[in-house]
Formats: sequence, structure tokens, C-alpha cells
Amino acid sequence: MISVGRIDEVPSVSIEPVESLLRSAFLGARTSARAEVA
Repeated sequence: MISVGRIDEVPSVSIEPVESLLRSAFLGARTSARAEVA
């Protein structure tokens, strides 16, 4: 929280992998739910 530039850079760099992980986990949960229903 020293500079605004860092606050903008760090989240953008750390959020990308986290977002991809959340997406893969969400899709995985969806596919598993579909498999259970089917």
C-alpha cells in the first residue's frame, strides 16, 4: 500500500492465476455435478 502503481500491478498479476483456478474449479464442480445427475 505504498504506491498506487503497486496496488494496481500486484492484484492484476496475482488475480489472473487465481481467476483461472476458480474457473477450472467451477467447471470441474459443474462437470462432476452433471456426472452425478446423469
